[in-house]
Amino acid sequence: MNPCFVHSLDRETWTGNFASRRDALAAGLKAARVQNDSVGSVYVAQQVQPSAHAFGHAQMLLAEMNRRATEDLGTAAEGFVRNVPEKLVNELNGELEKVVLAWIDRHHLTLNAVEVEAISEHPVPATANVRQDRLDEVDDALGNEAPAV
Repeated sequence: MNPCFVHSLDRETWTGNFASRRDALAAGLKAARVQNDSVGSVYVAQQVQPSAHAFGHAQMLLAEMNRRATEDLGTAAEGFVRNVPEKLVNELNGELEKVVLAWIDRHHLTLNAVEVEAISEHPVPATANVRQDRLDEVDDALGNEAPAV
């Protein structure tokens, strides 16, 4: 999956789907100019897919299996899937996660939320036009060579 960059004027509402941090900054600075000097900074971040929380359910599942078996069979099932070694619980966690994520993907139930990381703050220039060297700062900060414009 290719990285996706977004921008924000308030660090809460994220906008865009940009291929580079530089493109997100340029769009954010353009959006900031529309706000008539009321915005002091543009924030740029990498958007990441939020966790579906599909991992870590094995213990709960095993406990429920034990409860149901004991309910149906009484004391004969009391030890069923109890005291399972941690290695096996972790294995089951991994298998359950694969199944749950595949099911979510197959039925298009992906979590519809924006989660960001690697947020950078960029002051909005006082001038009406964004200078090339301002955009180059993004590349310099990331250790990238500035692309030709």
